[in-house]
Amino acid sequence: LFAIRQNSIFDQLGLRNGDILHSINGTDVSDPGQALSVFNTMRGQSNYSVQITRNKEPKTLRYQVK
Repeated sequence: LFAIRQNSIFDQLGLRNGDILHSINGTDVSDPGQALSVFNTMRGQSNYSVQITRNKEPKTLRYQVK
């Protein structure tokens, strides 16, 4: 990821410049087409699990939307 601005929604979600996004809710998002498809299916869901690599370390970010 890059060009994440301070106080943007991505910043508030804990994403950082340089993070590598791998999957959302277990679905691979390495291809832009797949990523768009995942984002379209996320509507109406309340729990999200995002797998990233930050500073060469795998990390899982979890979110609950109310």
